[in-house]
Amino acid sequence: MNIIKALHVICVFMWVGNLLTLTRLMGYHVKEDEKTQRQMAKIYKRMYNFIGLPTMVLSILFGLVLVSGLDHVRSLTWFYWKLAFVAGLIACDFMCGKWVTCLNYECDMGKGVKYKILHGVAGLMFFGIIFSIYV
Repeated sequence: MNIIKALHVICVFMWVGNLLTLTRLMGYHVKEDEKTQRQMAKIYKRMYNFIGLPTMVLSILFGLVLVSGLDHVRSLTWFYWKLAFVAGLIACDFMCGKWVTCLNYECDMGKGVKYKILHGVAGLMFFGIIFSIYV
């Protein structure tokens, strides 16, 4: 069970790290010219598809295995808070994936505020998960 817990923690950190990196890079993305944006969009797609999605799925699977070993889940209020923050993090991840797909089809010459907001929200969700576990 300790190996599964270690794998779960490693996958969560890789997933959140990838999500925060992608959102920060997309925030800087809008300042580049079209050619550079197209090249960067390919990198985002690879990062999301080969790092972000697999580590998210593995995190959830390892988490489900760990939850199946708990006997008294109903009395753990911190666990419900953690699940709420995890749901928010999954929503942030899917929104990031949607924007990665959009950037592969068209360039974004806006201000990049939406990417920076998503970066902040994803960071808050991760902080909420850590806070709910240790308090």
